[in-house]
Amino acid sequence: MPIPQDSSVCNQLYSRKNPAFISISERILLTKPESTKKTFHLVLDIQNTAITFKPGDAIAIYPENDPLIALEISQFLQQDLEQQVYYARSNKTLSLYELLIRKVNTARLTSHMLKTFCAHTQNSQEKQRLEELLHPQSKEHLNRYLTQTDLIDFLKTYDATNIPLEKFCENLSSLLPRFYSIASSQLAYPHRLELTVVLVEYKKNNRIQYGTGSHFLCNLAKLEETKLAVYIQSTTDFTLPEDPTAPVIMVGPGTGVAPFRGFIQERIFKGHTGKNWLFFGERNRKYDFFYQDFWENLVATKKLHLDLAFSRDQKDKVYVQHKLLMQAQEIWRWLQEGAYFYLCGDAKQMSKDVENTLEQIICNQGQMNQKEALSYIKALKKQKRYVKEVY
Repeated sequence: MPIPQDSSVCNQLYSRKNPAFISISERILLTKPESTKKTFHLVLDIQNTAITFKPGDAIAIYPENDPLIALEISQFLQQDLEQQVYYARSNKTLSLYELLIRKVNTARLTSHMLKTFCAHTQNSQEKQRLEELLHPQSKEHLNRYLTQTDLIDFLKTYDATNIPLEKFCENLSSLLPRFYSIASSQLAYPHRLELTVVLVEYKKNNRIQYGTGSHFLCNLAKLEETKLAVYIQSTTDFTLPEDPTAPVIMVGPGTGVAPFRGFIQERIFKGHTGKNWLFFGERNRKYDFFYQDFWENLVATKKLHLDLAFSRDQKDKVYVQHKLLMQAQEIWRWLQEGAYFYLCGDAKQMSKDVENTLEQIICNQGQMNQKEALSYIKALKKQKRYVKEVY
């Protein structure tokens, strides 16, 4: 199928309520077995759809829950997974299995669920504990409890058999789509959409647990068989410059590198002559250097400047912000030449550290005070020359 000319019109065909259905055609482990985590490259087959995207766009994917979790919940409820349930949010009757797999968040415990248990329990001790949790003066304790306790752990402690099945189901939160930066250019590869996904895995309450979206994509979904419900989340600002000669500086540690792979593919395909500079960071070069051959080939052909920060390859940890500071003079020269500065990745700490470093570079290299540097950054943002995609 050729790429439709008007992507905005085509993508209106698909939405949160009307997704496209596609499958994973390839799943490649990017990290080595010795790595402390698993990161995958996924190829999604979009050939028989009207899906269109541009560099910087994200794809929304509705995950499915682990069937083993659904079975465990049904056992706590003492209900058969084939039992039919009316689900008010969808105004449909469906099997308990389908509801627990595709409709609700089976990990998150809600305050509404606690209230429902409190109203239906016949155990006086359970009721007292729940009433104490739900007391208005215990709000901070309640929030901490909901953060630390998932649904399975709660069901291990509290008897759910007295709660009507429909009442239990309506107090589960909805299963929401997960958003992933697209790691490819559709101009370069028309019939595929590629992703870089880290498997979120952690130990909590003596159990190995997974992130719902990454577990579905990396472990549960069967290649070329499982249908993924998806739609495109278009970006307005996180896009390539219209000027093909403009330099671009891209900072993308970890899976934050994904959109920049698409950026580079697109610029090469279009024959853009602007310089490209990537700052990539991970834990160990030997085990976690995503797309190493791709980046090094670009460096060898003088299509990319590459700075790397592998935090655990030396005694003192080195991150992308440290590499930025080491290249302060050159970064300032690129900014003066009209470079666009892009940042993608962790919002909690990395984003703040990089922005603080950029401010420091502008202060020192531009001989500005803090107020002037902040005004300079504000101007970059207004010109859409400093854009972030953080999560």
